[in-house]
Amino acid sequence: MLAPELAAGLDVNSLNSRASQRATTPDRAPIAGLLPDETAWRARFAPLAHGAAAEGPAPAHEGVYVLGGLGARGLTLAPLLAERIVSEMCGEPQMLSSQALEAIHPARFLVRALKRGA
Repeated sequence: MLAPELAAGLDVNSLNSRASQRATTPDRAPIAGLLPDETAWRARFAPLAHGAAAEGPAPAHEGVYVLGGLGARGLTLAPLLAERIVSEMCGEPQMLSSQALEAIHPARFLVRALKRGA
């Protein structure tokens, strides 16, 4: 213990504190979309490790969507990202740009891992 004499003098019943955590991603961008099938995805896009471009639809778990990593912006981003998922589910046009969709795609971490050779 760092300061046992200080800790001994504390009345634990009078302490009022709390700790909160927000779920976020390593790049702090949310995740929204179809959940990628990692095994099939890595097999199909293995050429990314050698600088090739990813072509064709990415393998995903059909009907399994994720929405998370909203961090401190959950109340503001959740409605927009939910609409993004609903649009995909119903085959409707997306209201987000392709660049924005790429930034929140659940497979972006797989792309980065393959490019690093991991």
